[in-house]
Amino acid sequence: EFRRVLFRSIIRELKDYKLGIVGETLNKYEKYLLNKNIPGRYIQYGKVSDNKLRSLYSQSFCMLFTSEYEGFGLPLLEAQACGCTVVASCTSSLFEIGDGSVKFGNNIDIDSYIESISFLEKVDQRSKIINLGIENSRNYTWHKCINETINAYRNLC
Repeated sequence: EFRRVLFRSIIRELKDYKLGIVGETLNKYEKYLLNKNIPGRYIQYGKVSDNKLRSLYSQSFCMLFTSEYEGFGLPLLEAQACGCTVVASCTSSLFEIGDGSVKFGNNIDIDSYIESISFLEKVDQRSKIINLGIENSRNYTWHKCINETINAYRNLC
């Protein structure tokens, strides 16, 4: 519930933006809250193909990622690889994975998210963060993961 309040408050404050929602279909209560708080300012895409997701990332101003726990941060890296800036929770692995290429918010402080998104409105800062994000995403490839895993097993023998 707290994450819903957080998200709703952020989006309500940032009136020039629409919220794109990807994933599971919204339930009636979620639709009610969105219609009440940001009527006409959201699009529910549902589950999308990888190509569609890449397209959405590349067209988005930013990905707002308010996860309270994230095992590794793959959505963050997927967005960055598409040139999408990321504003994320400063929790779990996201801070380490973001490594200077992500603007962070604090789940207790809604204004910190608004400030991070507002920071990205500065064209020079936004370009810098996009480039850092693309560069960061290149550090985390499946090929590199496989090679490092194989090397770790070899070093055990």
